[in-house]
Amino acid sequence: MKHNYGYFLMIFFMIVLTACKKTVDLEPLPENKILEYKVSNLKDTVMYASINQLNNTITVYVPVFYGLSLIDPEIKLSQGATLTEVPMPVGIYEQDKKYTVKAADGSTKTYTLKIIVMNPVKLIASWPATYIVNGEMISYPVNSTSFSGNFNAFGTGLLQIDLIHKKTGKLIKVNDAEVVWRPGAVDQTAFFTPGPTIDTGVYQMNLKYYDQVVTMKEPLHIVHRQPDLLMPSKNVKQGESISFPAFQSVFLGLKSVKVKLNDAVSYDLPILGFTPLEMTLKVPDDFPVGVYDYTASFTFEFENWKPVSKLGSLTVSAK
Repeated sequence: MKHNYGYFLMIFFMIVLTACKKTVDLEPLPENKILEYKVSNLKDTVMYASINQLNNTITVYVPVFYGLSLIDPEIKLSQGATLTEVPMPVGIYEQDKKYTVKAADGSTKTYTLKIIVMNPVKLIASWPATYIVNGEMISYPVNSTSFSGNFNAFGTGLLQIDLIHKKTGKLIKVNDAEVVWRPGAVDQTAFFTPGPTIDTGVYQMNLKYYDQVVTMKEPLHIVHRQPDLLMPSKNVKQGESISFPAFQSVFLGLKSVKVKLNDAVSYDLPILGFTPLEMTLKVPDDFPVGVYDYTASFTFEFENWKPVSKLGSLTVSAK
C-alpha cells in the first residue's frame, strides 16, 4: 500500500513540474485605438469625449451655453497608430462621423462620433409683434428679418432654418442666421436675410436648434417693396458704363433711365443689363462733359412700380 502511495505521489510531482514548464502566450492586443478625444475650440477650458471601446463610439456632450456650431478635436491614438484621414472640425449637427484608426500591424478599428447637446429648457421662439400683419410675419428680400427665443447662447451657425413655400412646396435652407444677446433681456434675438432671388409668397418656417425643432406660429410672408438704389458719386468718360447698386430692395423690371443736367436737356442712359442687386448703364458718346455736383437729376422707371427720382454727383470727361 505504501509502495502504491509513493508511486502516485511521484506521478503527481511529475505532472506539476511539467505544467510549470509549459507557458501559453496571449495574443497581443491590437494597437488601433482612440485613447482620448478632446474638444479644443473652447475658450479657457477643454472638454473630453466619452469613448466606448466595446461598441466603438465617441460621445461628446455639449452644454448649450457654450454656443458651439462646430467642434475641433484633438485625438490621441495608441502608440504607432495613425488615422486614415486628417481630423477636421465637425459641425454640431453632423452625426455618425467616422474615424478609422490603423495600427502598425495593419489592423484597423472604426469609431462613430455622437454629438449630444444638453439643452435644459424647451425651445420657444416668436416674431416681433410689430411686424405681424393679418396673422403673418412680413419680410422683404435682402432685408434683415429677426425673431427672438430662449437660445441661451449666441453666435452664427447655431440655428438651421427651413422655409417651405406653402403654394409650391419649394424648400429653402438658411444656415447663416446669427444669434445675439439683447442687454437686459431674458431671451436672445436671431437675424437672417432672405436672398435677392427668393420667391415671394407665404412660407412655413421650421426652426432647428440643436436637438429641438419648432414651427413658428405665424407664417413668413415675403413680399417685394418699391425698388430703390444708392447713388454714389460717379466719374466716367463719354461712352463708358456706370453701375448703381440696389438699396434695401431688388431691381424689378427696369425699363429706362434718364438724367437731366442743370434742369436742361434730358439724356437717356441705355440699360446694358441689370440683376436684382445692380444695374449697368451706358453714358452716351455725346453726353456733355462737366462736373454735376448733385445737380444731375436721375429718373428710373420700373414695370408696375412708380418712378424713382434721385439727385446724383456725376463727373463726365471726354473719351
